Amino acid sequence: MELPILNFVPPVSPSDLVRHYHKLVHDFTAALAEPEQIDIGVAFCNPELPDVTEANGVFDAALSPDVAAGAAIEKVEAFFRERGVRPLRWVMNSSAPMSQTAPVISELSKRGFVRRETDILHLTGRAAIELADVPDLMIIPARSAFRHAQELAMESTDNKATAARAMVQHLDVPRFDALLALVDGRAIGRIGVLAVGDLGLVAHLYVSPAHRERGIESILLSRAIDFCARSGFKHVLAGDDGARRPLLERNGFERVGAFNEFVR
Repeated sequence: MELPILNFVPPVSPSDLVRHYHKLVHDFTAALAEPEQIDIGVAFCNPELPDVTEANGVFDAALSPDVAAGAAIEKVEAFFRERGVRPLRWVMNSSAPMSQTAPVISELSKRGFVRRETDILHLTGRAAIELADVPDLMIIPARSAFRHAQELAMESTDNKATAARAMVQHLDVPRFDALLALVDGRAIGRIGVLAVGDLGLVAHLYVSPAHRERGIESILLSRAIDFCARSGFKHVLAGDDGARRPLLERNGFERVGAFNEFVR
């Protein structure tokens, strides 16, 4: 007798999902700079993208016992100076006790770093929503239209060449599948999914201002969720600064925590 195959996803706590999100962002950052282990965490440096926050910083930061925060940060600053860049972002180790991270946060605040908080949302179920019918809309793989992807990246980063280059650089990552939305042959939207084992990260959702309020964001998000379903991810996460929270929640995402980074 053939037994049915059941799709079972073990229960997961919000703190586990926050750690998963940290892992996904860590791997997403690795598309922009090679990780290098240092005493306080993992350093990412890319002199070719010196003003891109995500390409130059420290991840999973936590103090070693008996090390002062100021001394540790000075050592990091010297490490980055040797490579011709500055650390623009610090992300604390989400698994470390506060005694190992709070002094670092306090010292960074004194040095002019500010907290930037992103909501972490977890896909809990596929919502049944009606998608708009957009005439002449085409959804294509971003890798098949590099020029269009580059033009859209320039638009979405206010024509900042290095930031746009960083965004397009993610297309070279085999585990990142991105889609472009075209209307009348012009790229007007994008979305991507990063796969890390059985985890999926929905990222880079953007629609040109002139084409918003037409349901294109929902169409792109639906396509991304379809891809995640076919990939069999156990957990699908997304980050949001508040602008797209209603859209994500309508599509089955729920907030589970926050991702904090400290930026110049």
